Amino acid sequence: MELVSLTHLTLEQVSVNEDMLERIISSCPLVELDITDEYLGEVSLPWSRKVDGGVEGCGSGIVKSNLQTHSLQEFVYSSLGVELSWPWNMNVAALKNLRKLEFSCANITDDAVSEMTYGLIALDSLTLHSCSRLKYVKISSISLKELHISDCPDFLDDESPDSDSLELMTVTVDSPKLVNFSYNCNLETSLSLIRVADQCNAKFYPMVTDSLTTEWFVELKMFLMETKVFKSLKIDLCNSHEIEVEHDQLMNAGTGLPCKLRLLTLCGISDRTLTESSLVAFLHALFWCCHPDVLRIRTNVQNSASKLILSILKEKVQCWKDPLKSIEVECIESTKLFSYSPQLEIRLKLSW
Repeated sequence: MELVSLTHLTLEQVSVNEDMLERIISSCPLVELDITDEYLGEVSLPWSRKVDGGVEGCGSGIVKSNLQTHSLQEFVYSSLGVELSWPWNMNVAALKNLRKLEFSCANITDDAVSEMTYGLIALDSLTLHSCSRLKYVKISSISLKELHISDCPDFLDDESPDSDSLELMTVTVDSPKLVNFSYNCNLETSLSLIRVADQCNAKFYPMVTDSLTTEWFVELKMFLMETKVFKSLKIDLCNSHEIEVEHDQLMNAGTGLPCKLRLLTLCGISDRTLTESSLVAFLHALFWCCHPDVLRIRTNVQNSASKLILSILKEKVQCWKDPLKSIEVECIESTKLFSYSPQLEIRLKLSW
């Protein structure tokens, strides 16, 4: 049947052949296709790769597809826990109207990303999540408006001798229309933003290790100062158990004034693993790096960490040169009150 108004179709744990998929797309001119699991390897796609002069597709020996995909606007290529192979060559001419593309746990290469972003002339949203083969990512697009990059080293086998060579090393972005950008990577990954929109809403989620040291905070501040585009910072402490910061070393680092931020979000703080003294050191170092207009704290309702942070902010935190002048509670919200782990969110307006 023809579903001319259908805009989104999800295929999950199903096997469809090329004829079926082509029929779906041709009968639903507005459809956005979403295939989200390991069964993707059984579906013929409008891309192919060449091996030893022959042509084969991804998964179980699928050959090159001749799908008429001009109407396709959205494609999600993802899997939870299973790394998917991705064809090396892509027919971007067959996807001239593709607007959203998402890769998660996909064995995609740097060259493929460059080819897609340059060749897909209508693409305005791209997501790259836990793509372990990416190393030197170059994104150049005159149409791209939304970009999400998250690198997850834990996805790799740490015991593999080649694991270090597969870590994401550099990310280069040249997208003058980019207005939304979220970036979740190690501080060691080099980020170069050649062109983005003047009012780009850029959010940075640095990866946090077991121990937060003085060197980590110095790297964080240098990263914020060099990129100059991030106005929102989120730090998740759920995997961090030690704060090892030397206040004197921070003061002598000579990196300049703290960076101005619109929003700083703290989550994953546990009163069982972080003591009052370690939280004091953590906030000292954090406000040495940045001065947020709004501080958002997300904790478990039963967790006393938020109360402890409020007490520290009022009494003990002195920032580099200038103290925190005033704190105003903007809002307090609770979510999932009847769940196993109800959450509390506190938003504080800070004056410096």
